[in-house]
Amino acid sequence: PPLRGVTICESPLGWDGRKAVERTSGGKAAKTTVTPLSEELPDGTQIVECRPLQGRRHQIRAHLQLIGSPIANDALYGGDPAMEEGAKLECFLDDDEKALRKAFSGASKA
Repeated sequence: PPLRGVTICESPLGWDGRKAVERTSGGKAAKTTVTPLSEELPDGTQIVECRPLQGRRHQIRAHLQLIGSPIANDALYGGDPAMEEGAKLECFLDDDEKALRKAFSGASKA
């Protein structure tokens, strides 16, 4: 589901030998702030900015899965294949407000 506002995930993470998993006992502290940069796109994806406070292995991937918004095409963390429109993935096309261009140019930063 699309995110409606800034979401903070503070689930501690551990490693199961294959991927990062939530560990309430024995996990390492991990905090990620996720900010939506666009509304939901026609293919069901959304452009977001992720800012991890720590640098745990696969932290962003795991936290996006835990908040119910896994990365498209990231099967290890529950992401569904993104639908294609023509030869480009819809999730990489910019919207009318140029949110993607602004995100990568730093224009969205205050």
